[in-house]
Amino acid sequence: MSRLVEPLDTRIEYETPEGVSLQIVPAGVVVRGLAIVIDWLIRGVIYLFVFPVIALMGQFGGGLMLLLMFVLSWFYPVLFETYYRGMTPGKKALNIRVVNDDGTAVTFSASLLRNLLRVVDFLPVGYLLGLMAIASNSECKRLGDWVAGTRVVYGEAPQKLVAPNVSGVAHFPGVLARDEQVALADFSDRYQQLSKARAKELAETLSPVLHKEGAPVLTQVLRIGNGIVGRQ
Repeated sequence: MSRLVEPLDTRIEYETPEGVSLQIVPAGVVVRGLAIVIDWLIRGVIYLFVFPVIALMGQFGGGLMLLLMFVLSWFYPVLFETYYRGMTPGKKALNIRVVNDDGTAVTFSASLLRNLLRVVDFLPVGYLLGLMAIASNSECKRLGDWVAGTRVVYGEAPQKLVAPNVSGVAHFPGVLARDEQVALADFSDRYQQLSKARAKELAETLSPVLHKEGAPVLTQVLRIGNGIVGRQ
């Protein structure tokens, strides 16, 4: 995806290959810190209730305990981030997730790299270096994020269809097949989710028929869509 503009705030906007405008908002120090605490508490509960049971297994239990500690310490975040849409339980609780720099889903290798470098963020004590790094840049990245090409952002809110801010009804100069009517109605309902350039590009495919170009043809197409869906 391509980055559209430099943000005036922390919001970052990208355009997907399909022309959809995508905005992501980096998560800051406080919310990320709370997510880490929640994940620590979850692992603490596992240690508290599972390890005593494993300890009853004798020498085999001791080996199993070491293996479980290794997995929970190093692969707990990696597995969740890779297979659960970039979210550990702590991140899920606070509606934040890990993504690649371009907003796409984080890969296993990127998640592994950013989490292996987490040990540096604990220096000199208590995750101090990591918190300082997040607070020191507008993209709220720590060292692991810079190296792995990832970022932690707020999760996507459910998208609601917004009626176009174009009133009035127009009629298409000809006969439209049913699938063509559906396409125009769908474009009218969803065009505000597209970048302005992509919406204009799609509308201008009808320029030869509507005998308009630029903003007028987009307005005309939206009014045709209004007529199809029965919106005034």
